[in-house]
Amino acid sequence: MVGERPWVDGGWMPPHHVFVTVVCRSGRVVPGPEELFWLLAWRYSNHLAAAYDGDVYLVTEHGWTGCADKRAGFTPALLPRPRHLAVHRPGAQEPRR
Repeated sequence: MVGERPWVDGGWMPPHHVFVTVVCRSGRVVPGPEELFWLLAWRYSNHLAAAYDGDVYLVTEHGWTGCADKRAGFTPALLPRPRHLAVHRPGAQEPRR
């Protein structure tokens, strides 16, 4: 995405970019195992890339938060999923009307 870090005058050129991951899911705005997986995946991935590892941001219908820097807010947020588009699980009871 950003290329390799060039070797210039006997040393690595400093990175000029930051990788940021945005995880969109429904539920509470609390980082869970999936978000922490991505945070560690970027942290311990290719160190020869011309980018620093950034934060993982979680966005739900209730707002957003950063996993490392703990900033948060109500917007942006996902739109709530309409009830008529809910996933039907085989064997589950149909809702009463």
